[in-house]
Amino acid sequence: MTKKEEVDLLEARAKESLCQAKVLFEQGFTSGAAQDAYYAMFYAAESALAVIRVRHGGHEDTIELFGRRVCVEGWLDKRHHTMLKAAYQTRLQADYNVQKQVAPARVKELMDESESFLAAVSGFIAARKKEGRP
Repeated sequence: MTKKEEVDLLEARAKESLCQAKVLFEQGFTSGAAQDAYYAMFYAAESALAVIRVRHGGHEDTIELFGRRVCVEGWLDKRHHTMLKAAYQTRLQADYNVQKQVAPARVKELMDESESFLAAVSGFIAARKKEGRP
């Protein structure tokens, strides 16, 4: 698979995850919506790292590298890294804390942040492609 194909697939997966989050939220499945909203951001972060050819491991590694290599280096605002870290914590709560559900207001906020995050990453990727990368 070429780098361009990888980036395109990750971007598509991010968009699909956000769409799934919206459907789940509308149906009242807040935990699933929180998980998918996070995964939309995670796949978008992976696509940004793929564009700059940074290899990474699991979730925490991806989050850390996204902050260090994409945000700290100035390609995206540092608030995007903060949003990704918060989304990960919300996803962990949704996945593993069955006694405390994620509040619907937080899930709605997370979906809005996810949409903003995807737009920012898509802009970053489009700019890199315009420069001839990847």
